[in-house]
Amino acid sequence: MDRFQEMQTFLTVVEEGGFSAAARRLEISPASVTRAVAALEKRIGVHLILRNTRSMSLSEVGEYFLKDCRHILERLREADEGVDGTSAASPSGLLTLAVPILFGERYIAPLLGHYTARFKDVSLSSIFHDQPVNRLEDGVDVAIRIGSRISDSEHAIPLGKARQILCAAPAYLDTYGRPTCPEDLLKADTICSFSSQRAQAWTLMSKGLAVTQRINPRISVSTTQSAIDIARRGFGITRALSYQVMDDIAQGALESVLDAYEPEALAIDIVVRKNHCASIKVRTFVDFLVQHLKDDPFLRTERCMPCPAVQP
Repeated sequence: MDRFQEMQTFLTVVEEGGFSAAARRLEISPASVTRAVAALEKRIGVHLILRNTRSMSLSEVGEYFLKDCRHILERLREADEGVDGTSAASPSGLLTLAVPILFGERYIAPLLGHYTARFKDVSLSSIFHDQPVNRLEDGVDVAIRIGSRISDSEHAIPLGKARQILCAAPAYLDTYGRPTCPEDLLKADTICSFSSQRAQAWTLMSKGLAVTQRINPRISVSTTQSAIDIARRGFGITRALSYQVMDDIAQGALESVLDAYEPEALAIDIVVRKNHCASIKVRTFVDFLVQHLKDDPFLRTERCMPCPAVQP
């Protein structure tokens, strides 16, 4: 075997949890698997797999080498796909996504099964997170970013826009009054999530200029959905993105406030590493997302809710 076949064999042993299972998957003999791993360990001079009669585990070096193997074999696969990028080659392998939680639950999760049904040789691993990812980590093929800067090593495909909306339950506003200017937020009950980049202040717009309004959060929670739920129950004003609260506002469970001071909408981008653009599995998944989400009315700010026409 050449070194790449040895690395693929090692990776398969780890993924299958044993030499016999790896042999069945690779359709070779268990002895061939054992020889390939032994040759790999001899070539690099360290034990990668610690095994006894009952179990096997990776050595510390093996853990690091596993990550490198995945990275190298994925790049090799992408190079092959890039050369054959204009052909009818079928995507295959593992595709890893990183997506904000609420966006993922609303828009991405319902599509995953449809994608794998269409492309049967692709497996999907989705990481739904509530913290901003500033760069694509190793192993993440595609990310959804909302209002984040794109680095020079990344390529962004515009997907839509998300408005930044202040909202509260109508019952709360009827009891405590509707704020008429940003300063009113200082004496209001505000609800913030830790995922907010500025939990002690909200950026708004006044006369075409961005203004930072300090707030005194009455309640702080770790997730955006929790903040929305508390606001829906009538305990204060929270800030959310339009797609996160559009159903509640349409149904009257929440009401937007200070619309005339609403800041600029945030860009929603599909982000990939520039050296991933040639990968057929990345291209097909990005095209799939754009095809299914490009006309969603709640990702188009001019149609998702009435926008204020005039800034004070």
